[in-house]
Order: sequence, then C-alpha cells, then structure tokens
Amino acid sequence: MKKLITTMFAVSFVLLLAACSSSDADVNDLFNKSMEAAQDLNSFSVDMVMDQTIEVGTESIPQNMEIYLDMVQEPLTMYQQMSISMGDAINVDTESYFTEEGFFMYDSMSNLWQKLPSEQFEQIMQMSKNQQSPINSLKQMEKFVDDFELIEEDDQYIFKLSSTDEKMKELITSMIPQDQLTSAGMADNIDQLMENMTISTLKYEITVDKETYYPKNISMIMDSTMTMEGETVGFYQEMTGKYSNFNEVSEISVPEEVINTATESPL
Repeated sequence: MKKLITTMFAVSFVLLLAACSSSDADVNDLFNKSMEAAQDLNSFSVDMVMDQTIEVGTESIPQNMEIYLDMVQEPLTMYQQMSISMGDAINVDTESYFTEEGFFMYDSMSNLWQKLPSEQFEQIMQMSKNQQSPINSLKQMEKFVDDFELIEEDDQYIFKLSSTDEKMKELITSMIPQDQLTSAGMADNIDQLMENMTISTLKYEITVDKETYYPKNISMIMDSTMTMEGETVGFYQEMTGKYSNFNEVSEISVPEEVINTATESPL
C-alpha cells in the first residue's frame, strides 16, 4: 500500500514538470520544489473509491472497493478501513493497523481480529523500508512528463494523461519494486505478464495545489485485457481519490483490546 500511495504522490509531483513546458517557470527550480514537498510530507489521509468489472467469457463480475487510509511515513504506520463488495454475493468490511507492533486486521466475515505472524510481518516491514523514496520515484517517472496535458486554474493545476499501451506497460513495470516481485515469485514472469496484457484505454487526471504542490484529487479510468492460459480476461476500472490531512495525522497505535484479542494467522 505504501508503494501505491507513494507512487500517486510521485505522479502528482512529476506532473508539475509538465507545467513548465507551457509556462515560463524554471524546470529545475520547480523540480526541486517538488522533491522538497515530497521530503517534507510525513502524513496524510486518503479517501478512495474503485469500481471494477472483470469479464471472463460471458460472465461479468462487478466489484466495488471503498477505502479510507491514514498514513504516517516516519515511522511507517497505517490505519485503514475498507469495504469490498462483489455483486450480491460478497460484502466484507475490514479494518487494519500496520505499526511496529505488527499487522492486525479485522474482517466482518470472521468477526475476528487477526495478527500476521512475526516472520511474515518482518518481511513486509523490510520490503516497506527498502521501497524507493518519492524522490527516486520522481526520477523514474520523469520520462512520462511529455504525455500529460495541463489545465491551469486560479489555485490549482489539473493534469490529464492519456497514454499508449507500451508506455503504460513500461510505467507499470517501473512502479513494482523488484523485491516484491521476488517475494511473490514473479521476478522472472513480469515481462511475460506484460506481453499478455493489452491496455486499450488509460485516462488519468490529478488536481494539484499550486501553493503546496500536494495532490488534492485523482481519478483514473483503465480498460485492459489479459490472456491467461489461453483465456482472455477483461478488466475495466474506475477510481477516484481525495487527499487530506497533510502532515496532520496524529500517531497511529494499535488499541490494547485489539492486541489482546487478536489470533495469529498467516496470509
């Protein structure tokens, strides 16, 4: 999750470079300000809604996810509430804490708090610490600046992206940390996975505050297909998000009741 959120911030900051191509601002100066903003950002909140439809043959499976997230980056801690629905068949509410005390998650289906075993938690924590900083993510994504369109308003920039299939595959691959691919056993398969994927539509829009260089709202529409074991699976996704509470999230800690009642369970 941290990589996802960090990448979203990286996108918003690198988009500011696009503004330079259509204004008199100094590119290096704006780039430095963007990196400074990334360094100074230690906490924030996100409200996200994602609607997805998966099509397999003649079957269509709708999914909806609503997520609220509080995050502090130093030390890395998170609190999340999430609701997931898949048609009329599955409706699950979850709540989770990720702190140095461990990863704790509640789901409405089991009506129980569970704790990830220490060994798995340490692996996840180490991967989180090894993940690239927002600054490195900025440098990775600089090559995609020319694909963004800028709309300038009084107190904000609105950036729009509509890119090609091959470029988006390159971007997706660059956003996935190598250690995560290795831990998931996919390090040798990512190229084949991308070869089997076709992105027919990708539209991304983000609103950025002119004064702080922080993102305010994001939206994304992606229509893609993937061939797996000779069968083509379609994915249609719409996502919206709103950021708030920049550097205002207080310390995140796991309630004693959760710690005392959680049962250890592996992923």
